[in-house]
Amino acid sequence: MGWRQTSFGACTVGLALTCLGAIPSCDSPNDTLVDGGPPPAPSASASDATTPPPAPNDRDARAEDTSAPPSSLARPPPNVGAPTASTTKHAFALRVLFLGDTNRASVASPDAWKSLGYDLDGLASSATSSEHCALRDGADPRVRLDGAMGIDNAFGAHVLRVIAALAPALSRTTNEVLAAGRGNTLVEVTGLDLDPSQTASGLSARSFDATARTTRPAWNGSDDLSVLPTSLVDGATLASGAKGTFREAYVNQGVVVAKAGSLRVRLPIGGGTLALDIRNATISFRKPKTGFDTAEGTLAGTLDVDELLGHLRDEAGRFSTTLCEGTRYDDLAESVRRAADMLRDGTNRELATCDAISIGLGFVATELRPLANVANDPAPPADPCQ
Repeated sequence: MGWRQTSFGACTVGLALTCLGAIPSCDSPNDTLVDGGPPPAPSASASDATTPPPAPNDRDARAEDTSAPPSSLARPPPNVGAPTASTTKHAFALRVLFLGDTNRASVASPDAWKSLGYDLDGLASSATSSEHCALRDGADPRVRLDGAMGIDNAFGAHVLRVIAALAPALSRTTNEVLAAGRGNTLVEVTGLDLDPSQTASGLSARSFDATARTTRPAWNGSDDLSVLPTSLVDGATLASGAKGTFREAYVNQGVVVAKAGSLRVRLPIGGGTLALDIRNATISFRKPKTGFDTAEGTLAGTLDVDELLGHLRDEAGRFSTTLCEGTRYDDLAESVRRAADMLRDGTNRELATCDAISIGLGFVATELRPLANVANDPAPPADPCQ
């Protein structure tokens, strides 16, 4: 089956502000079939708590009262189990990402972002909500707008279009790179057992960056991916621990949840890689009914605007040499700033200026052999701006 990819043909680096929506004239994505991409993710069951229901069609049809009972907001299932008796470690690699331009069936849609992620701030915000951090000067009021059930995902709604000016085939390229075993995010969970309906508390979870493989993984549970030393506490050994950790992890009726953590997702753009360091992160996925080989899930959190722009600045020349001179990088950076809809601490409150961007992603993960090796990626290409 072919894989559907969004085309942003009218969006260019020079039109980054337009694509953000401050001047809402950027073309809507086209539903274009692109062959050779990964297959669609498996369909989630109706009871899969990690996949919120579809968003309403009218993006501005929302009550002015932004408060909402917790039961009506998109949240992972609660932590209700007894402590786990298992000490087994299971490592998973994210091998398919849904960035917000396609749904989980890999069909392009301008509203796909609305069903990816979780509610982060306890609000169901409209474009005119007053109970919200102050947007940056010049930002489109629709930056406040949430997806289905209060889902916070300004990255999918706005930033993705800005980045697509540099990489029109970003989703396709990202998933081709991940399928080849290059640049995967790894998540290790301790405390899972063989029961697909397990419910337990007291699990632990941590995240790593994987080094690029020289051969394509089989993605059948037998693969061995090495960890990048930059994701380790001491920069050398797995025993020192991961920089990316989660304060709480549990499983509820087979849905694994890790909260209050951090992890990095890497997007290939041109000759460079844009790091998305997701803070205040929640990751969840459903254990399959037959083993731990494949899982689909949801990743949500915030991107610190300054941190994201630092990564963007470091890689700008590798993304496009048009960013080396003139005001094009500044225009691009301003577009990103204007997408801020949250605060760095993962909350949202009046009077404070928004300084973080909410993000929600879908993913498909496959289990690996236990993590055991550390290795470096090849050196990046020279910066053409230098």
